[in-house]
Amino acid sequence: MEIDTELAAQKGIKAGESVKVSSRRIYIKAKAVVTRRLQRLHIDSRPVDTVGIP
Repeated sequence: MEIDTELAAQKGIKAGESVKVSSRRIYIKAKAVVTRRLQRLHIDSRPVDTVGIP
């Protein structure tokens, strides 16, 4: 799972750590890849974080 450096710092996630990503229906466990490729978006002046799951 790819995660932005800002979100990783905010959540205390380091590269290579196992993380749990969940929705209302299911969750997965994945290794974190901290990258600058993904960036925080601003929609209607609100910050929105995205993660990449291959």
